[in-house]
Amino acid sequence: MKQINFEKKVNLSNYTTIKVGGFAEFFSKPNNANELIGLIKWSHLNNQQCRIIGAGSNLLINNILLKGLTICTKNMRSIKIDSVEGTVEAEAGIMLPALSNLLAKNGLQGGEWAVGIPGTIGGAICMNAGSRKFSLANNLLSVQVIDTKSLKIFEIQKKDINFKYRFSPFQQIIFYQFKLLILKALRYSKYKKKI
Repeated sequence: MKQINFEKKVNLSNYTTIKVGGFAEFFSKPNNANELIGLIKWSHLNNQQCRIIGAGSNLLINNILLKGLTICTKNMRSIKIDSVEGTVEAEAGIMLPALSNLLAKNGLQGGEWAVGIPGTIGGAICMNAGSRKFSLANNLLSVQVIDTKSLKIFEIQKKDINFKYRFSPFQQIIFYQFKLLILKALRYSKYKKKI
């Protein structure tokens, strides 16, 4: 196994938008899916609890020492935009305002609603984030996830995800079983080229 990089006793208030939180016993910010998988393997091998945070938006963390490993996915920011097809492939750590701006710079419309939401793609999929009548699920085509038990990566089509208003089944899976972890939105949207 490759060297696992993490810090000890990190103040999590520095990683939440409302600046509250205790300390993580172990803390790491992976840059890609391979590093994330290595961290999850490390937590399994060392019998450590493992929790995931993105940008820390809408996240309240108790002012205590949180045992185990806390993983922040904010550095997982790979993105591919196909302006011709009008599709996007965005990793879980991409911030929604950054995605909105990148779409505009590439002459694509359909992501304007996300410009003021301070969350990541991963969190937005989990909550089906949105603004007024628009939501992430409107344009989503599929999601790439990792099974945190088997460490297998696979894709789930939107038609197989029961999105509702500000809700997705990932909320129950992540918070109660911690089985499926969102890695990226695949072909995020059939965006239209601006005229």
